[in-house]
Amino acid sequence: MIESGAQEGSRAALAPRFKAGLETPLEGRFGKEGKRLVFAPPLWYDVLVFALFFGGILLVALSFLSVLYAPNPMYGMFLGGMLGFAGLWGALSNERMTCNLTTRTYTRLEGQGLRKRLVQGRLEELDALVLVTEDYSLPLSMGRTVRYRLVLHWKGNQHPLLIVEREAHTLPAGAPINASAGPLLQKGQRYAQALGVRYFDNSHFASPCPLPFA
Repeated sequence: MIESGAQEGSRAALAPRFKAGLETPLEGRFGKEGKRLVFAPPLWYDVLVFALFFGGILLVALSFLSVLYAPNPMYGMFLGGMLGFAGLWGALSNERMTCNLTTRTYTRLEGQGLRKRLVQGRLEELDALVLVTEDYSLPLSMGRTVRYRLVLHWKGNQHPLLIVEREAHTLPAGAPINASAGPLLQKGQRYAQALGVRYFDNSHFASPCPLPFA
């Protein structure tokens, strides 16, 4: 059952959280026989982070080895360093969560940078799953650009919230802000039922990004 975005859901959706790294694009996937629910980056994202980091290191190494005969190897070193840093930043911003629906437990990789930690607990600690909409349209744009996010909250705010899935859409002029929220709304309902948490639909009004940059 989907509860409309009432007062409690609104307070949960707007609970203050801050993020210093990238917003890792997570997506929900059910494991075999529906016994496991995983929120993790898609395969293309992991491959991209891996390629940027090790490709940057390789480019720096090749540029360094070519110092004796290359006219300007510093360009390759700089570019390789930037690529490697982008991959490292993506890896250190990475978050994921695995929920065992049989034992009703979860394991979450949480935090950014060198302060990453592995958090374990029970699904009873989860409070609610909230669908929110961020409106980030440009003033002169013809349509409306929105981001829909499914945000998972813990009881008592004992752990930082987790954006388990998101979608970006461009809406035609005059369309309601939740015009394209249907697919993610249905996904959220499945996730909430599997996790045994309340589900709030706040997609019909604009909310700020749940993870503003610190």
